[in-house]
Amino acid sequence: METRHTTTSIGYLDRMDYVSMLSNELGYVECLEGLLHVDVAYAYQLHRLVLAEVTRVENHLLNVACHAGDLGCLLSLLWLFEDRESLYDVLCLSSGARMHASTMIPGGMRGIHSSHWYHEMIDILSTTCGRIDILSSMLLAHRVWGTRLHGVGVLVDNHSSSCFSGVLLRSTGVAWDIRVSLPVMVCVVVGTDGDSMDRVLMRCIEILAACTLVVALVSTSCAVTSSGGVYTSSGLHGVLSLFMQWR
Repeated sequence: METRHTTTSIGYLDRMDYVSMLSNELGYVECLEGLLHVDVAYAYQLHRLVLAEVTRVENHLLNVACHAGDLGCLLSLLWLFEDRESLYDVLCLSSGARMHASTMIPGGMRGIHSSHWYHEMIDILSTTCGRIDILSSMLLAHRVWGTRLHGVGVLVDNHSSSCFSGVLLRSTGVAWDIRVSLPVMVCVVVGTDGDSMDRVLMRCIEILAACTLVVALVSTSCAVTSSGGVYTSSGLHGVLSLFMQWR
């Protein structure tokens, strides 16, 4: 990456993690924008948040599905992977690639999603929420799930030198979520026991919260796009060219 242009290096971020491709892109372009003091249009920020939350849903679906498969519940494994495939199909409509999207660039995105894309995404997320509701009810009442997850893999955070993050940290009772700094309403779910059961239930609840957040962002994004509020920073390409010449 040190020998390539900043925009051509984005594809490497997709291949560093085959689960969180868009999240890696977001972190990379935000670092560049911070170094170059580039302002991003509000509409592009909303698009990025939508993609980041969809990636969060895909990650949680993968974790819960594979966890269920390890416990012998193959129905959940096949069921939730169907939703992941549907989300990949919708993402493919926006970038042309299912996994290696390379859709975020410094200063914005390569394109704006259409209203049809948003409608497809909301339909799939609505189906996912219904399945998560059923799965959560099964988790709370199923004897096998309870005996194999309660009190297993208990984590304790000492608040001094924690090596946990994300769901692992929140399962110990610490209400930490980087999204609380965003100007959107975020539901921070915390655990009580820090065991495997807590983490599975937290991921199910976070899927529902992420779907709710996506719907709110989509409604805001459609309003901003229709009002013509999509503009890129002036002179951005010139700044990037000067930056590459300096390097």
